[in-house]
Amino acid sequence: GKDLTNKEYDEFIIKRLKLKLKIQFDKYYPDGTPQKVFDISLAEKYGWVATTSLQQGFDETYKDFLKNKLYL
Repeated sequence: GKDLTNKEYDEFIIKRLKLKLKIQFDKYYPDGTPQKVFDISLAEKYGWVATTSLQQGFDETYKDFLKNKLYL
């Protein structure tokens, strides 16, 4: 239900993983879909509330990835 830009997601991941990267966009290519936000109003109408933050969800997913990653 909350919208973030691609740049904001990029910056979030870079900060969370403590990487030293610079984001550089190629302005000659299309932006893609302008906005992708789920409409959660129906779920909220029935009492649903998000219980996992972006930070917590990312941390749990990354921890699981490191634990179970496959080596190619």
